[in-house]
Amino acid sequence: GDEDEWSKHFEYLLPFFKDDRYIKINGKPLFGVFNQNNDAKTLKKMFEYWNQKAIEHGFNGVSLLGKTNAQNEAVKIAQNDILVMTDANAMIKKNAIKELVKSFSENVSYVTGKLEYINGDLSETSNSEKQYWDLDTKIRDIESNIQTITAGNGALYACIRKEYYNFKPIQCHDSAMPLYYALNGKRAIANHKAIAYEKAGENTKDEYKRKVRMSRIVLSSILPSIKILNVFKYKWFTYFYLGHRTSRYLLWFNHIMLLITNLVLYKQGKIYIISLIFQSIFYIIAISKQLTNLNNTIINIIYYYCMTIIAQTKGVINTIIGKNKPFWEKAESTR
Repeated sequence: GDEDEWSKHFEYLLPFFKDDRYIKINGKPLFGVFNQNNDAKTLKKMFEYWNQKAIEHGFNGVSLLGKTNAQNEAVKIAQNDILVMTDANAMIKKNAIKELVKSFSENVSYVTGKLEYINGDLSETSNSEKQYWDLDTKIRDIESNIQTITAGNGALYACIRKEYYNFKPIQCHDSAMPLYYALNGKRAIANHKAIAYEKAGENTKDEYKRKVRMSRIVLSSILPSIKILNVFKYKWFTYFYLGHRTSRYLLWFNHIMLLITNLVLYKQGKIYIISLIFQSIFYIIAISKQLTNLNNTIINIIYYYCMTIIAQTKGVINTIIGKNKPFWEKAESTR
């Protein structure tokens, strides 16, 4: 936007900033940025403009933060024993909070709810995401029932306030919290009676952007701590993490290496030729789907899987060149 839009936005927020209940840090109203649609220079100019306007209205400025950083600051003034957090676009089932809270016991520090997509049947993309998420939910159930989960769900979750940890702005609670508690001898579990409803991305563009954002943690999450390998101490969690998370975060690398080695070795025997043919067919199907919009369950799954691999690769590249941001890219079809 421009300065006129910044002014209108600030004037709209001003009554909220002046409310005694509004969160402030050193006299600065806290404003969390969920979607960054402008480039960094524009955002900086807007922040400077808002900062000056806030000073004119008696504040010490404005604290402009990304989602995780804003959560870190909000927790500092929270007073309840249990913190419940959710996505901005999530709708919560009536009994969901009660279900989360009653799941806490002596050694449980984190409880995640269940995400259900309300538009899973509206498009091929949302249907593929729903199928993927349903499978992930089943795996999470197994992890929770045996020991502790390897990742949570940002749509709805809760943790013990006194055991909250200030994560880096680039991190997200979904992946960071369960890992942190598991490595510190606590349990992170799932209660799938606590339900949150959201919309899945209804088109490939939105879903791709979402997955690229999620993939900003891929490199750091392959093996975030060497302690995970201590199977004698962490037992099933070691198996769950390496089998579920590490394997998933290495998909991009494994597929690249498999294709390269196949191209190098295809003259060494029939097995390599057959493998290369199957890989080629797999990728040709995905490309055909992109070009012709074929609609078939198997084709859709292959296409969605390939999109995930490409998004992971893009996320890794963004990490390497320093282009990751602690903000979410806006996906219109999920609103």
